[in-house]
Amino acid sequence: MAVTTRSRSRDAKRKGDTSSVKSQQPHGREKDVDVMEFGGSIGAAGIILFSHTILYYFWYCLEFNEGGLSGPGLASLFTAPREWKDFISDVVAKAATHCYPTLYAWKIYLTYVTLEVLLAFMMPGIWIKGYPVPSEGNQRLSYLCNALWSWYAFLLIGLSFHISGVWRVTELADNYGAVMTVAVIVGNLVSIMMYVAARIQKRENRMTGNFLYDLFMGIYLNPRIGYFDLKMWAEIRISWKLLFFLTISAAAKQYELYGTVTWPMIFMVTAHFLYTNACQKGEECIPTTWDIFYENW
Repeated sequence: MAVTTRSRSRDAKRKGDTSSVKSQQPHGREKDVDVMEFGGSIGAAGIILFSHTILYYFWYCLEFNEGGLSGPGLASLFTAPREWKDFISDVVAKAATHCYPTLYAWKIYLTYVTLEVLLAFMMPGIWIKGYPVPSEGNQRLSYLCNALWSWYAFLLIGLSFHISGVWRVTELADNYGAVMTVAVIVGNLVSIMMYVAARIQKRENRMTGNFLYDLFMGIYLNPRIGYFDLKMWAEIRISWKLLFFLTISAAAKQYELYGTVTWPMIFMVTAHFLYTNACQKGEECIPTTWDIFYENW
């Protein structure tokens, strides 16, 4: 299989196919990257741009159109382009005002992330062995799976803060545009930091040599601080808990404003709670998934 793969790579290079490349890996091993996924660097750039801008479009729809899609019709893109220009200018102006990453938004997000890191170190859990990792000499890395206890602790801490008045959960709903921007900035910084760390530590995995594409796909397979595995930690903790956090915050805000919680809101709170709870309960299944033993971060 390895010989066949290398042969395909050489044939592709002779034909001038730049989407097929080979990279030198640590420990003297070579691995082929047969095809750049997602359309290569152009596709990666498109996804990066789309994933950043669509967030603010949906925010605009929620804030200023009661959740309905906003904007001129698609046909007006050619018949009345000025309408689109005015609409985009309005979105940008409102986002710049309402989604500005305030100091308070930074405090909310970084406190949340810090709490999740502390819980990952402090809470009890079970140790699970992952699959052999070829780039680590077929070593089987160990993972402390304590997401479930961290989840319960997170709920208790949040509930106690809300009831005591130390920090009202509605604060997230009141500042979610700014917190979203902070999350985007942190996500971008983490991506750059992981890229730089992998290069400095000579831990590059399946690099293509195309900076934008490698940054998008990731080149660090197992970023760790001691036994603390960053990729494993980020898999289900930050995103899914924050989603539930935002949903319960919106429900609390609805009750604060109207004295009731609607059935659609109850449905969303229940759905997000059940899914988040299931993710935390099943964390011990993650170390043997494709995400952990193969996909870069």
